[in-house]
Formats: sequence, C-alpha cells, structure tokens
Amino acid sequence: MSSPPPLKPPHPSAAGCGPREIGEDSGTTLKEQLISLLGPSPTDEDSLIRLLSVPAARLAPLLLELELDGRLVRMPGSRVALLD
Repeated sequence: MSSPPPLKPPHPSAAGCGPREIGEDSGTTLKEQLISLLGPSPTDEDSLIRLLSVPAARLAPLLLELELDGRLVRMPGSRVALLD
C-alpha cells in the first residue's frame, strides 16, 4: 500500500493567512471606508470597486446591508447614494 499524498498548504484566502482587509492596519474596516466614499451625490458602483480594490462580490453585501439599514439608496445606472 502506498502512502497518501502530502497535504497541500492552505489556500491564501483561508482564515488568518489571507491578505489583510483594506484599511485593517489603520483600524478602518472596509464598511467604514465604503461609507467615507459615499455621500448624498450618486456614486457609480464600479468606481467604488476600483477605489476600494475589492471584487464586486465583496462589495455587494456591504451595499445591501446599508440599503436594508435605510442608509443607502440605489439609483438608475448602478449608482448609490448615502442617506445619512
């Protein structure tokens, strides 16, 4: 009987060993950075993705959370604005 293949090292995105969240070093969370970029004027979601350097799948849940909290409004053309 042969021995099992060696274990692969953990994937970089595994908890604790992946890249740090944007602003994590300074104590700023991604949600806080997102809020700082938003205002009453509509902002294009693609611009937010570029400015925050995150994939759309990472940004979408944060936008939805703000929308459900009544702090964000969605507008035509994939634009969002802060209501606070």
